Order: sequence, then C-alpha cells, then structure tokens
Amino acid sequence: MVFILLFFLYLLFVAMLIIGWDQYHKLTFRKGQEFESLISVIIPARNEGDKIKFLLEDIRRQSYQAFEVIVVDDHSRDNTSDAVIAFTHSDPRFILIRNDGEGKKAALNAGIRASKAAIIVTTDADCRVEVKWLRTLSSYFQSAGT
Repeated sequence: MVFILLFFLYLLFVAMLIIGWDQYHKLTFRKGQEFESLISVIIPARNEGDKIKFLLEDIRRQSYQAFEVIVVDDHSRDNTSDAVIAFTHSDPRFILIRNDGEGKKAALNAGIRASKAAIIVTTDADCRVEVKWLRTLSSYFQSAGT
C-alpha cells in the first residue's frame, strides 16, 4: 500500500515538473512571435560613469527592440552624464534626465513620470543584462494578458 502511494506521489511530482517546464518554455522561448508593447527601462544613476556604459550597450543589443531607456542622473559628480549622452546622440530611444529631488526613490519617480510605456522595468546602473532580458519580460506580460 505504501509503495502504491509513493508511486502515485512520484507520478504527480513528475507531472508537475513537466507542466512547469512547458510553462517556462512558452514564457521564454516563443519563436517567430513579436511583441509590440513599448517597455520603459528606468535607470537611476549616481556616480556610475565607469559602469553604466556596459549596461546601456547590453540594452542596445536586446533582441526586443520596442523600448525606451530613461537614465535619471541623481546629482552625479563623475562622467555619468557624458557616458549616457554618447548613447542619446546615437539612439533616440536613450534619454537622459536630471533628478530634481534627492536619492534613488526620487530618481525612480522622475523616470516613471517621464515614461511613455505601460510596462516599466528598473535596473541599477551597475548591472548587466542578457540579450533576451526585455523579450522575456515582454513574454511574461503578454502571457499574463496585460
């Protein structure tokens, strides 16, 4: 009797793994389907001039291209603005604004106010992102029906 119960619990576990893998696969590996929803990427930045260019280049290389990037300079004392301006001149999807307030929360709020998109994501200026980052996020919102 115990063996039969363990067998059915094992089958249930395997079924849950298969269903979970299927859902993950649908979420991240949809081929041939483009999503057109604009995504705003808000990046609060303070004194990140040496690192932000790597993040911005990662975002420029995204496989999903319907995005805008709003970098909010939070009173940097280094070359953060110069690094971002180089991207704004070559790609109109990149925008630099200044934080009127003080701190990360105020910078995020300023970026959200400047956003044009219904989908808003944030990341820190010293992060790196994979080439499918925005496509994966868009797939999630598409599958969730938002």
